[in-house]
Amino acid sequence: CEGAAGARRCPEDASMTVAEAFAAERERLLARPETPFPTDELRAVSAGKTPYVRFDLNDYSIPHTHV
Repeated sequence: CEGAAGARRCPEDASMTVAEAFAAERERLLARPETPFPTDELRAVSAGKTPYVRFDLNDYSIPHTHV
């Protein structure tokens, strides 16, 4: 929380800034995992009649020109 963003008032508590709220919450945050989450999985999918594709039980919109 640096610069203008940290100086703004916190939406949940207007008596403190965003930077002050972050400093108060920082000690309660979970540590980052030692092993990074895999984000590079590639899988070919096909679209049906609608501009959505399903991957891992989630629907993602695609440009209608790709249908």
